Amino acid sequence: MSGVSGAGLRLLRERAGIGLRAVARRSRGSVEISDSHLSRVERGHRPVTPAVLAAYERCLGMRITTRTVAEALADPGGADRADRAQF
Repeated sequence: MSGVSGAGLRLLRERAGIGLRAVARRSRGSVEISDSHLSRVERGHRPVTPAVLAAYERCLGMRITTRTVAEALADPGGADRADRAQF
């Protein structure tokens, strides 16, 4: 697949301040993906499929690659923004 992990998808989603339900709602098209399934993907219990990756890309409005995730991990200010978004 793309090499993007579920944890990487979670990082990008949290940095954007978007909930799992929003990603699940955007996934609805030809294939519906539930928020519980996305949660399992983010925790590594299910694989990142093309449909899952496409749902995150639509919701976040960006192309997601291993480089995108690596850049997010390297951005120390982004972690602070993600922590604040949880409160």
